[in-house]
Amino acid sequence: MLGEALTGAGQFLLISGEAGIGKTAILEALIQRAGPVPLVLRGFCWEGSGAPPYWPWSQVLRASGLPTAELGEAAWLVQPAAGSAMPMSAAAAADARFRLFEAATRCLSGLAADRPVLVVLDDLHWADEPSLRLLGFLARAIAAEPVLLLGAYRDSEASAELHELAGQAQQLAIVGPQVDGAVDEEDILAPRLHQQGGQAVGLLRREDADASEDDRRVIAQHLVA
Repeated sequence: MLGEALTGAGQFLLISGEAGIGKTAILEALIQRAGPVPLVLRGFCWEGSGAPPYWPWSQVLRASGLPTAELGEAAWLVQPAAGSAMPMSAAAAADARFRLFEAATRCLSGLAADRPVLVVLDDLHWADEPSLRLLGFLARAIAAEPVLLLGAYRDSEASAELHELAGQAQQLAIVGPQVDGAVDEEDILAPRLHQQGGQAVGLLRREDADASEDDRRVIAQHLVA
Protein backbone atom coordinates (compact mmCIF):
# COMPACT_ATOMS: atom_id res chain seq x y z
CA MET A 1 0.00 0.00 0.00
CA LEU A 2 2.73 2.49 0.92
CA GLY A 3 4.62 1.34 -2.14
CA GLU A 4 1.68 2.42 -4.29
CA ALA A 5 1.54 5.78 -2.52
CA LEU A 6 5.25 6.30 -3.13
CA THR A 7 4.67 5.95 -6.85
CA GLY A 8 1.92 8.53 -6.92
CA ALA A 9 -1.24 6.52 -6.29
CA GLY A 10 -2.92 8.10 -3.28
CA GLN A 11 -4.06 5.66 -0.60
CA PHE A 12 -6.60 5.83 2.23
CA LEU A 13 -6.50 3.19 4.99
CA LEU A 14 -8.51 3.03 8.20
CA ILE A 15 -7.65 0.62 11.03
CA SER A 16 -10.48 -0.27 13.39
CA GLY A 17 -10.89 -2.30 16.55
CA GLU A 18 -11.77 -2.13 20.22
CA ALA A 19 -9.87 -0.09 22.79
CA GLY A 20 -6.43 -1.45 23.64
CA ILE A 21 -6.36 -4.00 20.86
CA GLY A 22 -3.27 -2.58 19.21
CA LYS A 23 -4.37 -0.01 16.62
CA THR A 24 -1.91 2.68 17.71
CA ALA A 25 0.89 0.12 17.90
CA ILE A 26 0.19 -0.86 14.30
CA LEU A 27 0.30 2.80 13.28
CA GLU A 28 3.70 3.11 14.95
CA ALA A 29 4.96 -0.06 13.31
CA LEU A 30 3.86 1.18 9.92
CA ILE A 31 5.64 4.50 10.43
CA GLN A 32 8.80 2.64 11.39
CA ARG A 33 8.56 0.36 8.36
CA ALA A 34 8.07 3.34 6.07
CA GLY A 35 11.54 4.56 6.97
CA PRO A 36 12.94 8.04 6.34
CA VAL A 37 11.57 8.52 2.82
CA PRO A 38 8.05 9.88 3.50
CA LEU A 39 7.27 13.04 5.41
CA VAL A 40 5.18 11.91 8.40
CA LEU A 41 2.48 14.32 9.60
CA ARG A 42 0.58 13.29 12.71
CA GLY A 43 -2.56 14.37 14.48
CA PHE A 44 -4.91 12.92 17.06
CA CYS A 45 -8.42 13.61 18.26
CA TRP A 46 -9.37 14.63 21.78
CA GLU A 47 -12.11 13.03 23.85
CA GLY A 48 -12.70 15.98 26.13
CA SER A 49 -14.47 19.24 25.41
CA GLY A 50 -12.75 22.40 24.31
CA ALA A 51 -10.96 21.17 21.19
CA PRO A 52 -11.65 23.50 18.24
CA PRO A 53 -13.00 22.27 14.89
CA TYR A 54 -10.42 20.65 12.62
CA TRP A 55 -8.03 20.22 15.56
CA PRO A 56 -6.29 17.06 14.21
CA TRP A 57 -5.72 18.93 10.95
CA SER A 58 -4.30 21.90 12.84
CA GLN A 59 -1.70 19.49 14.24
CA VAL A 60 -0.97 18.09 10.78
CA LEU A 61 -0.45 21.53 9.26
CA ARG A 62 1.77 22.65 12.13
CA ALA A 63 3.87 19.51 11.69
CA SER A 64 4.25 20.30 8.00
CA GLY A 65 6.49 23.26 8.79
CA LEU A 66 4.85 25.35 6.07
CA PRO A 67 4.88 29.10 6.69
CA THR A 68 1.48 30.55 7.48
CA ALA A 69 1.64 32.60 4.29
CA GLU A 70 1.72 29.40 2.23
CA LEU A 71 -1.35 27.87 3.88
CA GLY A 72 -3.87 30.11 2.15
CA GLU A 73 -7.40 29.67 3.48
CA ALA A 74 -6.11 26.96 5.83
CA ALA A 75 -3.93 29.42 7.74
CA TRP A 76 -6.59 29.99 10.41
CA LEU A 77 -6.25 26.35 11.46
CA VAL A 78 -2.80 27.11 12.85
CA GLN A 79 -3.31 30.78 13.66
CA PRO A 80 -6.94 31.46 14.59
CA ALA A 81 -8.17 34.98 14.00
CA ALA A 82 -8.55 37.16 17.04
CA GLY A 83 -12.06 37.94 18.23
CA SER A 84 -15.37 36.26 17.50
CA ALA A 85 -16.21 34.96 14.05
CA MET A 86 -18.80 36.95 12.15
CA PRO A 87 -22.06 35.11 11.45
CA MET A 88 -22.53 34.02 7.84
CA SER A 89 -25.22 32.49 5.70
CA ALA A 90 -25.33 28.77 4.94
CA ALA A 91 -24.13 29.44 1.39
CA ALA A 92 -21.22 31.55 2.61
CA ALA A 93 -20.28 28.92 5.18
CA ALA A 94 -20.31 26.19 2.51
CA ASP A 95 -18.13 28.34 0.25
CA ALA A 96 -15.65 29.02 3.07
CA ARG A 97 -15.50 25.32 3.89
CA PHE A 98 -14.78 24.40 0.26
CA ARG A 99 -12.01 27.00 0.02
CA LEU A 100 -10.52 25.61 3.24
CA PHE A 101 -10.60 22.06 1.85
CA GLU A 102 -8.99 23.21 -1.39
CA ALA A 103 -6.26 25.01 0.54
CA ALA A 104 -5.52 21.92 2.65
CA THR A 105 -5.33 19.86 -0.53
CA ARG A 106 -2.87 22.29 -2.09
CA CYS A 107 -0.71 22.12 1.04
CA LEU A 108 -0.46 18.32 0.93
CA SER A 109 0.02 18.28 -2.83
CA GLY A 110 2.81 20.83 -2.55
CA LEU A 111 4.57 18.81 0.12
CA ALA A 112 4.14 15.61 -1.90
CA ALA A 113 5.86 17.23 -4.87
CA ASP A 114 9.14 17.01 -2.92
CA ARG A 115 8.68 13.68 -1.12
CA PRO A 116 5.87 11.22 -0.34
CA VAL A 117 3.61 12.20 2.55
CA LEU A 118 2.19 9.95 5.27
CA VAL A 119 -0.67 11.54 7.24
CA VAL A 120 -1.46 9.63 10.45
CA LEU A 121 -4.63 10.41 12.43
CA ASP A 122 -5.37 8.53 15.65
CA ASP A 123 -8.58 8.21 17.71
CA LEU A 124 -10.85 9.23 14.84
CA HIS A 125 -13.88 8.04 16.84
CA TRP A 126 -13.50 11.33 18.75
CA ALA A 127 -13.15 13.45 15.60
CA ASP A 128 -15.51 16.33 14.97
CA GLU A 129 -17.65 16.18 11.84
CA PRO A 130 -15.73 18.94 9.99
CA SER A 131 -12.47 17.01 10.45
CA LEU A 132 -14.06 13.87 9.00
CA ARG A 133 -15.44 15.84 6.05
CA LEU A 134 -11.98 17.20 5.30
CA LEU A 135 -10.52 13.69 5.51
CA GLY A 136 -13.10 12.43 3.02
CA PHE A 137 -12.41 15.34 0.68
CA LEU A 138 -8.66 14.75 0.79
CA ALA A 139 -9.08 11.02 0.18
CA ARG A 140 -10.57 11.87 -3.21
CA ALA A 141 -8.46 14.93 -3.98
CA ILE A 142 -5.06 13.23 -3.52
CA ALA A 143 -5.92 10.12 -5.53
CA ALA A 144 -3.09 10.85 -7.97
CA GLU A 145 -0.60 12.15 -5.40
CA PRO A 146 2.08 10.25 -3.42
CA VAL A 147 0.10 10.59 -0.20
CA LEU A 148 -1.08 7.91 2.23
CA LEU A 149 -3.90 8.89 4.59
CA LEU A 150 -3.84 6.54 7.57
CA GLY A 151 -6.28 6.58 10.48
CA ALA A 152 -7.36 4.48 13.43
CA TYR A 153 -10.61 4.38 15.39
CA ARG A 154 -12.72 2.30 17.77
CA ASP A 155 -15.49 0.86 15.65
CA SER A 156 -17.85 0.51 18.61
CA GLU A 157 -17.62 4.27 19.30
CA ALA A 158 -17.57 5.53 15.72
CA SER A 159 -20.12 8.10 14.63
CA ALA A 160 -22.45 7.56 11.68
CA GLU A 161 -20.28 9.98 9.69
CA LEU A 162 -17.14 7.96 10.43
CA HIS A 163 -18.81 4.67 9.47
CA GLU A 164 -19.87 6.25 6.20
CA LEU A 165 -16.35 7.54 5.59
CA ALA A 166 -14.89 4.11 6.34
CA GLY A 167 -16.92 2.77 3.45
CA GLN A 168 -14.74 4.85 1.12
CA ALA A 169 -11.45 3.58 2.58
CA GLN A 170 -9.40 0.45 2.50
CA GLN A 171 -9.92 -1.14 5.90
CA LEU A 172 -7.99 -3.26 8.35
CA ALA A 173 -10.32 -4.51 11.08
CA ILE A 174 -8.63 -5.95 14.18
CA VAL A 175 -10.98 -8.44 15.76
CA GLY A 176 -10.47 -9.51 19.36
CA PRO A 177 -11.23 -12.73 21.24
CA GLN A 178 -14.93 -11.95 21.48
CA VAL A 179 -15.48 -12.96 17.82
CA ASP A 180 -17.95 -15.82 17.43
CA GLY A 181 -17.05 -18.87 15.40
CA ALA A 182 -13.84 -20.67 14.58
CA VAL A 183 -10.64 -18.65 14.21
CA ASP A 184 -8.43 -19.49 11.27
CA GLU A 185 -4.84 -19.96 12.49
CA GLU A 186 -3.50 -17.95 9.54
CA ASP A 187 -5.55 -14.93 10.62
CA ILE A 188 -3.77 -14.76 13.97
CA LEU A 189 -0.49 -13.68 12.39
CA ALA A 190 -1.43 -11.56 9.40
CA PRO A 191 -4.37 -9.93 7.67
CA ARG A 192 -5.94 -11.49 4.62
CA LEU A 193 -6.92 -8.97 1.98
CA HIS A 194 -9.93 -9.65 -0.13
CA GLN A 195 -12.49 -7.71 -2.09
CA GLN A 196 -15.74 -6.92 -0.35
CA GLY A 197 -18.18 -4.39 -1.71
CA GLY A 198 -15.54 -2.90 -3.99
CA GLN A 199 -13.18 -2.09 -1.12
CA ALA A 200 -10.04 -3.92 -0.07
CA VAL A 201 -10.71 -5.15 3.46
CA GLY A 202 -8.17 -6.60 5.87
CA LEU A 203 -9.22 -8.79 8.78
CA LEU A 204 -6.87 -9.63 11.62
CA ARG A 205 -8.00 -12.06 14.30
CA ARG A 206 -5.85 -12.60 17.36
CA GLU A 207 -6.19 -14.90 20.34
CA ASP A 208 -5.40 -12.10 22.74
CA ALA A 209 -5.83 -8.38 22.68
CA ASP A 210 -2.14 -7.55 23.15
CA ALA A 211 -0.51 -7.51 19.72
CA SER A 212 2.95 -9.06 19.81
CA GLU A 213 5.90 -7.38 18.13
CA ASP A 214 5.78 -10.13 15.49
CA ASP A 215 2.11 -9.37 14.79
CA ARG A 216 2.79 -5.69 14.28
CA ARG A 217 5.84 -6.35 12.12
CA VAL A 218 3.96 -8.73 9.84
CA ILE A 219 1.06 -6.31 9.41
CA ALA A 220 3.32 -3.33 8.75
CA GLN A 221 5.40 -5.29 6.27
CA HIS A 222 2.23 -6.30 4.42
CA LEU A 223 0.92 -2.73 4.27
CA VAL A 224 4.25 -1.19 3.26
CA ALA A 225 4.74 -3.63 0.41
